[in-house]
Amino acid sequence: MKSGKVVFIFILVCFLILPACQIIEDPVDDGQSPAAGASVTADPLDQTKLWENWQRSPHANTYDIHKGPNTYCSQCHSPRNWDPQAVIDPPPNCVSCKFQFEDEPRIAAGNPLVPREQWTDIRCDICHEVNEGLADPQLVWWDQAGGKYESVADANAQCEKCHTDTETILHRRDLGDATHLDFQCTDCHDAHSAAASCSDAGCHADLSVENHGDKSDTAVNGADHTAVSCAACHDFSGLEVGLLDDEGQWVTWRTTELMERINTKPYQSHAIGLEVNCERCHFTGNPWNLDLLEGQEDPIN
Repeated sequence: MKSGKVVFIFILVCFLILPACQIIEDPVDDGQSPAAGASVTADPLDQTKLWENWQRSPHANTYDIHKGPNTYCSQCHSPRNWDPQAVIDPPPNCVSCKFQFEDEPRIAAGNPLVPREQWTDIRCDICHEVNEGLADPQLVWWDQAGGKYESVADANAQCEKCHTDTETILHRRDLGDATHLDFQCTDCHDAHSAAASCSDAGCHADLSVENHGDKSDTAVNGADHTAVSCAACHDFSGLEVGLLDDEGQWVTWRTTELMERINTKPYQSHAIGLEVNCERCHFTGNPWNLDLLEGQEDPIN
């Protein structure tokens, strides 16, 4: 009778304690990604926060039927799905993708579409070695072709594994020659959420439009520029500046040409300088009906 009570108490203790020891489940349950995300420490609780940050990042949701979720493009968009034998086919089906104006995807024999349920995104195990659900803090890069990890020099070298230019795709982030040249990507971007902020990074502690205006030569009217991104004013790369209608934000835009198709999309400039040329937006005949600056001539009617 006494032994029966002992067994009952042991089972009860296990029932109460074990749930508290469970680790947050990884959405990709394949034993590769850490249960609580990429790590900078060996503490699973810290990894839980990093995992949550990653889930909010663009790296956690790279599948887009209109952007070629095929095995060739997955080399960067979902490295574990990359088939190193994939090749670019001749036109019209160079890679498998779906155009907005067509009902069905175009399938290229050399690089078929990867099923959505098999797509793995850019997980923790691409940039960190993962053992028993925990990610090692050391940066590495998973070489799918070689089937092993390779070392990287720093965070910039890590990001440039994908953020680089090819003959057809421009993904390199140009810092220009004005400032930030000695920065690491992670000096401005959170390593896991990929979010960046000129003020939150700790470099520009107070960029409120009121204080920012008081310190500038233009005495910028803060209320009128709350929807203007830093890059829209401080871009040194010569990108176009325009209004992003859906969000009501002023951003930089880039025009590219691929296979004789011209495409203009919002693009985050990384070539930043201190000087500002207000006439990039406030010019005579501007399409947004913005006021001219003091001293500018009115358009001839």
